[in-house]
Amino acid sequence: MQRAITLVRLRARSVGAAAEVPSPCISICRMSATNGLCEGCFRTGDEIAAWSQASEEGKRAIWRTIEQRMTAIQP
Repeated sequence: MQRAITLVRLRARSVGAAAEVPSPCISICRMSATNGLCEGCFRTGDEIAAWSQASEEGKRAIWRTIEQRMTAIQP
């Protein structure tokens, strides 16, 4: 999990002022039975499904949620 957090945090650095918000996907696509989040990008199934149709601001909102989740679960 720590490796996934590190990789996603690296991707998060490019979100700030990017015209096109990058996907948080790091190609570790497994849904956790414990918390219902992807073990790679920390999104819910609904967030993953909505990503391609989300506005850039909507994607930034998902990123903010991901960062909050990672902070909450990081030891």
